[in-house]
Amino acid sequence: MNILIGKNANGKTNFLESVYIPSNFNSFRTNKIDNLILNKNIKTVININYFTNKINSQVQFNLFKNKKEFYLNNKKINSYTDINFLYKTILYNPEDIYIIKGNPLLRRNLLDKSIFLINNDYLKEYKIFLNCLKQRNKFLKLNEKYDNIWDVNYIICSKKILDSRISFLLEINTIIENIKKYFGFKDKFIELKYLPILKNIENDFEKNFYLNKHKDEKYKFTTYGPHRDNPSFFIDEKDAASHCSQGQQKLLILLFKTALFHLFSSKNEMKPILIFDDITGDLDQNNKNTFIEYILGNAGQVFMTSTDYNLRNNNNFLNANFFEVQNGKFLNL
Repeated sequence: MNILIGKNANGKTNFLESVYIPSNFNSFRTNKIDNLILNKNIKTVININYFTNKINSQVQFNLFKNKKEFYLNNKKINSYTDINFLYKTILYNPEDIYIIKGNPLLRRNLLDKSIFLINNDYLKEYKIFLNCLKQRNKFLKLNEKYDNIWDVNYIICSKKILDSRISFLLEINTIIENIKKYFGFKDKFIELKYLPILKNIENDFEKNFYLNKHKDEKYKFTTYGPHRDNPSFFIDEKDAASHCSQGQQKLLILLFKTALFHLFSSKNEMKPILIFDDITGDLDQNNKNTFIEYILGNAGQVFMTSTDYNLRNNNNFLNANFFEVQNGKFLNL
């Protein structure tokens, strides 16, 4: 475990970004590349050496004002789908709490990114689905009778996405049930539900699709499908968005991310790198100690940031590497 300590705005999270970006092809803080490049500089360069299965690989990620370049062992990589074999990361940051109580899009993104991590083929399936959706919406806006082939393609693509999402939820919910006691939910029933509920994807989706088709023709876009669904967290059959405290919502996200870590580790020889941005500031002391003890007992490589210098006195961190970050410079503690 590596713990970066220091005051805010000194570069701790920038370091986490440098670990996160090469494995995800994007930032967890911004959608604009310009924001990752210092003023007057032409580009930002990230260089990483990583070891897996006794093999040393070199990664270089170049961020320009209007493009990104990725090199693995000096060979240029053109697509994220070409680096599925690269190291994987699971991130937690304070803004994750908005996933539970925010727009359904945030939870769909959480679900899809989690499946990307587990299933290398899902990203390709998802891109095909988005293209089907785009083409169907394009013809709906033409105010003309379009070829039913777009309905058929959309239904086929949607069923694949739904099948992958629901299969993933079955696996992740099983793990959540097994580890929830470490997060203060021992006597609670925790579940990530997929809404709307389809008892039979093969039959129910197609039926609902055609029932909503008149809305599509009226509003000129596709109103029903995976891009409109609302996966939600529930505790004892109550929606966590409206029936849980902020502290419980933070723990729910941590529980989900930890279950994702276990699911990935069970399907791969290597463990993902865990990245926690100021995690200790989000938990009370009891939950903090329980969570840290559990993570240290199961995780591989961990990077964590904090403003709390007292962590050095925590018995759970006796074997951790501590670094103080001041103005982007790292000092061993």
